Amino acid sequence: MHTKYTEIEDEIREQILQRKFVRRIPALRDLARQQLKAQILDGKLSKGARLPSEPQLCASLGLSRNTVRLALQELIQEGLIFREQGRGTFVAQPHQKKGRVAVVIPAAEIGLFYGRILHGIEEVLGAQGYDLVLKFSAQTKSESAILEELIQDRMTGIILATLDFAGLPERSLLLKKSKIPGVVVDCYCDECAVDSVGIDMHNHARQLAAKLIRAGSRKILLLLLSGPNMQKATAAQIRGLEDALKKSRLSPSNALIFRRELAAGESFATAMGFIAETIRQNRGNFDSLVIPALAVNSRACLLQLWETDPALIQTLRIGAVQTDASIETALYPFPVVTVKRHDREMGQLAAKTVIARIEGRAAAPDVQHLRIPALPE
Repeated sequence: MHTKYTEIEDEIREQILQRKFVRRIPALRDLARQQLKAQILDGKLSKGARLPSEPQLCASLGLSRNTVRLALQELIQEGLIFREQGRGTFVAQPHQKKGRVAVVIPAAEIGLFYGRILHGIEEVLGAQGYDLVLKFSAQTKSESAILEELIQDRMTGIILATLDFAGLPERSLLLKKSKIPGVVVDCYCDECAVDSVGIDMHNHARQLAAKLIRAGSRKILLLLLSGPNMQKATAAQIRGLEDALKKSRLSPSNALIFRRELAAGESFATAMGFIAETIRQNRGNFDSLVIPALAVNSRACLLQLWETDPALIQTLRIGAVQTDASIETALYPFPVVTVKRHDREMGQLAAKTVIARIEGRAAAPDVQHLRIPALPE
């Protein structure tokens, strides 16, 4: 786990240094807190155990003393650890909890992508008296294997974040059959056997297109990376663009829509060349670009295109759904129009939904597919 954290921290630092980004990012502090919290909740640091000193934690985590100190202070506020003057920092006697809710997320995406979702989940679970058990899926351990272990461990609830949309129907069915309340977060799949939470793709695409039109755009290129089991989400984004054009009294022909279907087992990262290739092949036919689900990989693709062909990017208005508009636009050397994803709210809704199922308060259909609206900026 330590190796994976270090790789993520290095990636974040590199992005900050390369883009001369000086705003405060809480990701490193959150990673330190989450790693220590996981060790406490998993029993690796038992109650009454003394934590390593701050310099030792700095060395083992590869973080600054100030970052480690902030992480420890948050754990003290959560009641997980306490300090004794002259003696050190110790693991506190655990409070009686209602149960354990596991959160499974892709290890490679924790830093800039799922960090705020996880923050929202932690807020609600902690306030409602549930322990969070954090698990990372990676190539070394599949989501299915982790879910089977969590089911064997009789978790009270499970929240799953996945990038493998093709395999989601099978894994969600595994959750449903286990009778353990489960929620899939940041989910846009057509088939999901348990509750799911995601952003409203239709309204986010509509808001982005409307912002670009107000800025003077008249020919909009919509680029869609669509995985297996994502037909409804793709259609919703197209409707959003068309609705924005209609409201502005522009013809549907003002939209150029290109869609790239991922093959079974293909990741979004391997399909990023589609963005640059489509932009180059259609240069001159559009004045703006919309990528509704612009994440770390597609950001890297646009930055690479900027470095190889800055004149092309300078002629475009670019619209993107971002995890945190104020932070992520600072990483670009060119203007980007944004609509926030509201990830923290998404995490909060996922946690509230799984708790409602656990406590039998969900007067709702057997399966809910909940969406966070595109809130006003």
